[in-house]
Amino acid sequence: MESRHQLLKLTRVVHKGVLEKVGVEPQVQRIGVYKSAGKKKEEIESFINEGVYQIEKLKEDGWITDIKYDDEVTSMLKIKLGISSEEMLPVVGYKKYSRVKKWTLGLSGGSDEIAVIRASGSISRVREPFSSSNSGIIAEQFIEKIHDAGDARYKAVIIRIDSPGGDALASDLMWREILLLAKSKPVIASLVDVAASGGYYMAMAAGTIVSENLTLTGSIGVVSDKMEEIAQGRVWTGNDAVSRGLVDALLTGGK
Repeated sequence: MESRHQLLKLTRVVHKGVLEKVGVEPQVQRIGVYKSAGKKKEEIESFINEGVYQIEKLKEDGWITDIKYDDEVTSMLKIKLGISSEEMLPVVGYKKYSRVKKWTLGLSGGSDEIAVIRASGSISRVREPFSSSNSGIIAEQFIEKIHDAGDARYKAVIIRIDSPGGDALASDLMWREILLLAKSKPVIASLVDVAASGGYYMAMAAGTIVSENLTLTGSIGVVSDKMEEIAQGRVWTGNDAVSRGLVDALLTGGK
């Protein structure tokens, strides 16, 4: 993979009013001039290197706020909203939410569209007979989505990758399809929590790669000479991945 020279700065908007309504308060600790996180770099590296985690210890060490079951979260929301325990919590299902009219979001007008393809979970070539509909990244289904994204109405494609890898052949098949698509229009790989091994290999075919500050990125196995040269069988977080050329830029928080 040739050296990357494109820089892309993406800004995420925190909708403060929405968070306040459900009693969620963003807590950000600034470390240095450009880096923000809830923990120091040394703490994060130590946390990652520990490997397997006990949920109670995550709370004790301050990585999570609390441990709750679904019904307990529902009860908390009812209290926040002033709803009695006997009443149903008013929610909007995904199907109904996805039918929201574009004009209500200020998106009316214009025919150009950007395709967003989500790739989450372990990678396999075909769906197993008894697997669920959302069990990881199925190469044959993902490739169909890539073909659909080649439609002329889509001016660019964003692929949201959250995967530790999986089947090597499936990863290679998807890599090739992404590479072919990137020859006809801008393709951006946006890395979420994890993009390692085959998950990162897919991203390598995109024209630009961006990640979160704490995205785990790199190689668990050897899938290409370039990846082995840089990642050396390891995974890297945010800024380290940028400095080693594994990603082009970080998604930066903002208001």
